[in-house]
Amino acid sequence: MKKLFFNLFLASMLSFGLVSCGGGNAEQNNQQDTVAAAPVEFDVLATYLESNGNYINSDAAPSFMEAEQVYKQLDSNILVIDIRTPKDFAAGHIKGAVNLKMSELLDYSKANDLSKYSKVVMSCYTGQTASYATVIMRMLGHNNFYTLKWGMSAWSKNVAKEKWLKNTSNKYAQQLDTAFMPKPAKGNYPELTTGLTDPKEILEARASEILLYGFNDANIKIEDLMANPSEYFIVNYWPENLYKKGHLPGAMQYTPKKSLGRDADLSTLPTDKTILVYCHTGQQAAYAAAYLNVMGYNAKILLYGANGFMYDVLKKDAEYGNFFNDKLIKNYPVETSEYKAPEGGEEVKSGC
Repeated sequence: MKKLFFNLFLASMLSFGLVSCGGGNAEQNNQQDTVAAAPVEFDVLATYLESNGNYINSDAAPSFMEAEQVYKQLDSNILVIDIRTPKDFAAGHIKGAVNLKMSELLDYSKANDLSKYSKVVMSCYTGQTASYATVIMRMLGHNNFYTLKWGMSAWSKNVAKEKWLKNTSNKYAQQLDTAFMPKPAKGNYPELTTGLTDPKEILEARASEILLYGFNDANIKIEDLMANPSEYFIVNYWPENLYKKGHLPGAMQYTPKKSLGRDADLSTLPTDKTILVYCHTGQQAAYAAAYLNVMGYNAKILLYGANGFMYDVLKKDAEYGNFFNDKLIKNYPVETSEYKAPEGGEEVKSGC
């Protein structure tokens, strides 16, 4: 009798346990079904930027100021931020300019009310580094940021002699291709992994990383590209009519102010290969590359753009425009200041 009672008791407990476990799993599964998947960070960021001006694809980009415009407005409500090395800054800079590293821009913008200036002008050696920084600050909502076009090369003949005038070339003008290269099929977007969900926080995290990373590793020279062209996905960042006249072999045409949108050609760019963007001067390409890097791509610019490999072609055909020449050098006055070398040795020299 006792054995029968024990067996009945055991059976009832097992039955209760199975029911209890089954009910718990069902409840857990239901809870899992009701939890929405976390939004993809890229989509969150892209949607935010597109709904807040879509700067890189807007008429506002690129935001340049000519040297003459800056010079005439120096006594008005503008701020010049010079991101050259402290040594070169001390040797000669625009009146009232502030010298910062690119990595310091974000903290500086938080510590100072930059909205009080009508314009904040980014200055470097050639306009390429400044362009790279300007677009990132624009993406962050600083709509009063501009690039000094051609950089200090347009302001000072000494800088121009060491930078733009030394780096124009025709060395690959005879290797241009006129064949049309079709874009790849649309694919995936990059995966962002900041761990954040708020679009502003995602943007700031990405911008901070790219500014810290700097510009020196975000560019290559034409010789390096031509030595290993297969390593890069080459983007010709010109209007289509100019692309048809001749472009670097293997380059695919992407239209400025249009192609880098999700509703256009953004998803045709690879997420597993370095994207090399070139334009006429390297300045507009720097805008595009910085934008793409913030969005999670691996993008670089071709230094000096077409000025560095087909200079005479640009000069002879008025439809191209955008070539550096002596007339652009205004040789305006500069201020000098005391230079103090950093502790531990000389600072790293910036190329552009």
